[in-house]
Amino acid sequence: MTSTVLGSSYIISRSLLQPLGLLAAGVAWGAVVGYWWSAKKLQVRAKELSTAAASDAVIGSSSAAIVALSETGTVTYWNAAAERMFGFSATQVIGRECPIVPLDLREEHKELVGRVLRGETIHVTQLVRVCRDGTLLPVSLDAAPIRERDGHISGIVVVLVDMTQCFRSCEAQLKSAEDWQQTFDSVQSVIVILDAQGRVLRLNRPAITLLGGCVDPQGLRLSDFEHKEPWRSIVQLLAAPDLQHLQVFDKERDTTWDVSLIVAGSSAAEQRKIVVARDVTRVVKLQESLQKNEYLMALGSLVAAVAHQVRNPLFSISATLDALEARIGENAAYTRHLTILRESVTRMAKLMHHLLDYSRPYELRKIETSLDRVFAEAVAACRSSAARKGIAIRYEISQRVGLIEADVTHLPEVFQIAVENAIHFSPDGSSIWLRASREDDGSGSWVRCTVEDSGPGFGETADSERIFDPFFSKRPHGIGLGLAVAKRIVELHGGKISAENRTPTGARITVRIPVRQVRTAREAC
Repeated sequence: MTSTVLGSSYIISRSLLQPLGLLAAGVAWGAVVGYWWSAKKLQVRAKELSTAAASDAVIGSSSAAIVALSETGTVTYWNAAAERMFGFSATQVIGRECPIVPLDLREEHKELVGRVLRGETIHVTQLVRVCRDGTLLPVSLDAAPIRERDGHISGIVVVLVDMTQCFRSCEAQLKSAEDWQQTFDSVQSVIVILDAQGRVLRLNRPAITLLGGCVDPQGLRLSDFEHKEPWRSIVQLLAAPDLQHLQVFDKERDTTWDVSLIVAGSSAAEQRKIVVARDVTRVVKLQESLQKNEYLMALGSLVAAVAHQVRNPLFSISATLDALEARIGENAAYTRHLTILRESVTRMAKLMHHLLDYSRPYELRKIETSLDRVFAEAVAACRSSAARKGIAIRYEISQRVGLIEADVTHLPEVFQIAVENAIHFSPDGSSIWLRASREDDGSGSWVRCTVEDSGPGFGETADSERIFDPFFSKRPHGIGLGLAVAKRIVELHGGKISAENRTPTGARITVRIPVRQVRTAREAC
C-alpha cells in the first residue's frame, strides 16, 4: 500500500508542476503528502488491530484463567478459561467486583490489589477462590500491573491456575512417602542408609532407639558412636572394601548382632550404602542351648554308665573295709590306714552320688511357696560346716517379694550349693548374706536372690563365665558339678543364674526366678 501511495504522489506532482509553476507545484505536493500520512496511520492501526486480535485469541485459548481488574477493583476482562474454572460468564462479572474472592479473604484481596497498583508483581502458590456453586478451589496466582504508554498504572492483570490435580498428586506422593516411612520404621532390624561419603541419610525407628532416641540424621556420622556395638562393627564393615557381612557380640547388652552391607546405585554420585543389623540373640542362644544339650546328653549317658560300673565295686570295697575295721578293732598300727581308706571310699561315693544326680532327668513338682522357707532350708543344711569356721549366715527378704512357684525339694539345693561354696572360700569369722528383692523390667517380674561372701572372688572374668560348666572347679579335690547342677535347677524353673566379683573383694552368685504369683506371703495367709 505504501508503494502505491508513493507512486501516485510522484505522478501527480509531475503533472501539476509544469503548468502551474513553482507555487502551484508546492501546494499540490503538500496535499499528496497529507494523503500519504493518512494512509500510513490507517496501516499502523490495522496492524494494531491485527495484533490485538491475535493477543485476544491467545488469551482466550489459554487454560489458565486470566482476569483484568480496574483501579477500583472491578472486572474489565474475563477469559473463557475463567468461565470454565469458576462457572461465571464474562457478562456476569465484567463491570462488577470480582465474585470469586471468599468473604473471609476480601481484606487480603484488597491488600493484594493495592500492592499491585503500587507497581509490585506478586506470585502466590497456595490460594483459595470460590466457584459459582460454592466450591472452594485451590489456585496459584500471578498478578502484575497494567501500564499505559506514559507509565500510568490503569489496572492489574491476574493469572489463576487450578492447583487441584497438583495438590492431589502431592497428597498421593505424601501418602506414599508416609506408607514407605511406616514400613521402614516397622522393620524390627536396625536399618541405616548412607551416601557414598558415609553420611547418614535415613534411620529407621529401631536405629534411632538404639542410638538413644531424638537423633537428627542430618550430618550424622556413625563414627561418632563407634565406642558402642553394633556401631563399632558397622564402621569397620563400611571401611572394609571386601567385607559385606559379620556377626558381633555386644557384651554390654548381652546381644548378638548379624550385620550386613548392601551397596546400591550405578554411579558413584548415586551410590547408597544400606546397613542392616539384626538382633539374632535368641537364635544364637537357641543354637548354643541345642549344642549344649547334645553335649550334656552325651556326657550324662557316659557319666551314668561309668557311675553304675563303679558303684558295685565301690560297694564291695566299702563292705570289705567295714569287715576289716570290725576284725582289727582299734589297733593303732592300722587305724591311720583305715582312716585314709574310709575317706577315699567316702569321697568316691560322694562323687558317684553327684554324677548320678547330674545325669538323671529332673521332674519338678512346683507348688506355691515363699523364699523364707527356701532360704531357711538351705541355711539349716549348711549350719554345721559354717560353725566349724565361725561363719555367720544371714538372710533378708524384701517385703515386695511375692510368692513363687517352685519345687521345694530342688530349689533349696541351689542356695545350699552356693552357700557351701561361699563357706569354703570365706575367711574364718566372716559373714555370708542371702538377699532377695523384687525386680520389674521389660521381660517381666522377677525375684532377684543373691549369695554374697567376702572371700577372694572368682578371679578372672573368664572363670566367672565357666564356673557353671560341668567339672570346672577351683576347689582342691573339687568335682565341679555343684554349680552345674544348680544352674540346671534354676533354668528348669525358668530362671537365670550368674556369678560375679564384688568390690573390693568377695563373690556374688545371683539367681533370678520369674514371679507368676503377684500376691505377697502376708496376703496368702
